[in-house]
Amino acid sequence: MSINELRAQGIIEIIDDTRWPADWPRPFGGTTPHYSARTIRIGAAVPPSKAGDWMTDRQGEDDVYAADMLLIEELVDELGLDRWPGDPETILEVGNLEDTRILAIRHGLFTFETTSRGVRSTAAAFNSARDARRYLIMDLGESVRFRARMAPIVMKELADGTELEEVPTGHRLSWPGGEATFYRRHEAVTFSWVVGAELATIVASFRHINGEPLFDLGVRAEAEQVARPRGRVMDPPPIETPPPDTEDIDLATIDAVLTEAGWERRQPSGADVLAIGDAQVGRAVAFRQSQFVYESVVHPDFRNVMCTFSSAAAARRFMIMELSAMLRMRTRLPKIQLNRLAPGCTIEKGPTDFELAWPGGEATFPIGYIGHQRALDFSWVALAELADIAASYRHPNGEPLFDLSHPSPTAGP
Repeated sequence: MSINELRAQGIIEIIDDTRWPADWPRPFGGTTPHYSARTIRIGAAVPPSKAGDWMTDRQGEDDVYAADMLLIEELVDELGLDRWPGDPETILEVGNLEDTRILAIRHGLFTFETTSRGVRSTAAAFNSARDARRYLIMDLGESVRFRARMAPIVMKELADGTELEEVPTGHRLSWPGGEATFYRRHEAVTFSWVVGAELATIVASFRHINGEPLFDLGVRAEAEQVARPRGRVMDPPPIETPPPDTEDIDLATIDAVLTEAGWERRQPSGADVLAIGDAQVGRAVAFRQSQFVYESVVHPDFRNVMCTFSSAAAARRFMIMELSAMLRMRTRLPKIQLNRLAPGCTIEKGPTDFELAWPGGEATFPIGYIGHQRALDFSWVALAELADIAASYRHPNGEPLFDLSHPSPTAGP
């Protein structure tokens, strides 16, 4: 789709003021017309046919975008960050009350920005949306390493096939098929090592003490081994036996959704009662402490608790809801995002979780915007058949479980 076509549809507008803000990198070459995206924000009520063209590098990459955002969301959840509403040019903003990270479209470029106590700065600008997402993954990955008390990943030499030059607006990194401008030189050098890498591989590298497979920090292999504990070694806790399933398992619907997502059922291990995914990421339902724990999985051994349920059937409903919502992102259909509880459900805010209850069951979701939104969405499918959940997320209007043509009143946390 050409610039003129995008402009005719109201997706972009030409900015009359050609003065370039001092804190934004200039377009590559310095003479590119200035363009501004108008209506792009995750979760915003914008026409999907418009937002989708900008949120992916080109049409036909919706599946890549959805998979990337799934990895980003997992890191955001793990770090306990919240999503924040941004300006009309914002694609995604996550953070806390003092600091946020922002992906945006500024003057035809995809930018990574930060705010600290209200002061905004631009760290990098890319001509590819996916490269901007790669950089966001790197930034979130550094926070994960800091929490795990691992050394930061800072490379001193450029990766093969990349070039770096100083320009008036910063440090321009170029490689076959792409380029980007960075405010700090060391960030450009480190990014050169992830050029072209899959986001799951970047995540795995930032979780590895030596940065493998993308980096080599020179950390000795012995450092990865857990020191042998002294004294008496406690036996691992016994694997709990889950109660018998009270509902028939609709494997046909589960397998159909997994096939569409490119995932499959995997062999459960340990406390797992259900495991799904591909070779890199997935989901698991485990039975621990008398509850069914729904977890995101990054192979080989990382797990993050997303929510808990009183029954395996409820965990399966959430799984189909989450995967179906991800599949809906690949289409041009509007996002299904409820803003009030379903009738018959209650929600209470506890010390660490939102506690959702419905006739015959209950669940917990982490405190925060994402946890609250998931609780609201799930309340509408808590008693539904798996086939109806999957069908509703395929239907343009969300039928039979939802009706997107009649929005409901807003409900706060």
